[in-house]
Amino acid sequence: MQTGEKIKKRRFELRYSVQYLADLIGKNRATVYRYENNEIQNFPLDVIEPIAKALNVSTGYLTGWDEYDSNIEFIDLSDTVSIPVVVKIPASVPIEAIKDVIEHINIPKKWTNNGKQYIGLKVNGDSMYPIFLDGDTVIIQLQPIAETGDICDCYVNGYDVILKRIILTEKSITLKPENPNYSPNTYTHPGEVKILGKVVQV
Repeated sequence: MQTGEKIKKRRFELRYSVQYLADLIGKNRATVYRYENNEIQNFPLDVIEPIAKALNVSTGYLTGWDEYDSNIEFIDLSDTVSIPVVVKIPASVPIEAIKDVIEHINIPKKWTNNGKQYIGLKVNGDSMYPIFLDGDTVIIQLQPIAETGDICDCYVNGYDVILKRIILTEKSITLKPENPNYSPNTYTHPGEVKILGKVVQV
């Protein structure tokens, strides 16, 4: 297994998003993707050390000097389930009946314990920049309720509003973009907004 694959595997085990790992090592997401896709050969020590620290592994494990790091617990990535990725989550169609699927991705099977359901959603637009970029795939846990601060996929009066941070009060819900070029909007809730699910991973 190459260094990039080990980085990605360990990030997956820790349930770190690409953005979170990028923040930990002081890089941007594009750079982390390059690392994980093995576009960097012979990682220099000043690059591999902060990655190893962020992932709580040894530099030797990542570079192949040591095939096993006794300090970490590994997860069998074969123990996964496949979920569909879509560009729009239907408001009232069961997940097994969704037809407009563009690809499938794997998530840990244990995430689906207790009947939890997930779907992948392709980000469209830049309203949630810099957390999500246009074209990113996020994993949505399907659920009709969420908490203030969660990033959710919602419908407003029957129309899809992809990915906004929600702020709840007793009688209202505000859908807040991260990009300052966009304005938040407040609606009556319950009533005008239907929450389809919340983002749990990029």
